Amino acid sequence: CDARPERWAWTGQELRKINKVGPLLTKLSRSPATVAVLYPTAQTFVTNLPAARPYAYACLSQGFGSVDVLPEDVAREQQTWPYRGLVLLGCDLLHADLAPRLQQWVRDGGLLVVDRLPTRNHCGEAVPWPFTDAAVKAGTPYVTYPLGKGHVVKLGFDLEQDYRNAIENGRAA
Repeated sequence: CDARPERWAWTGQELRKINKVGPLLTKLSRSPATVAVLYPTAQTFVTNLPAARPYAYACLSQGFGSVDVLPEDVAREQQTWPYRGLVLLGCDLLHADLAPRLQQWVRDGGLLVVDRLPTRNHCGEAVPWPFTDAAVKAGTPYVTYPLGKGHVVKLGFDLEQDYRNAIENGRAA
């Protein structure tokens, strides 16, 4: 574990503050999120490795305010997704039922942000994308693929690691 003792002390102080204001927070109404992090549960079950991205989530929350976490199994059950953007990080495989729906959601005007495109489904079958995936050129932050009325944005950097480094080095906003 890379937690330092001063982090535990600070965490304790902050949790006490949260405990005091917690009852007040339950009375506030939350703005609906326009962005969600799509959590690849099928990948977690198949590989037995979690795909948690807490620093990336913190970064997105800092930039967009209210951000939801949309587990893949919940996304499969929902008829529609009320988000303008979905962020899918660290995902190599998706559930077979979700991949075509996700692509259709983008075609209908959604914005999908990925650090890599999922290339197979939970059954091991290829997930075809209707464009040729190219590596993001060095020095370029992202590449955009138009798809119908929407876009797929592929990041050229590791959001989780870069934001973690920024926080650790005191450079995060």
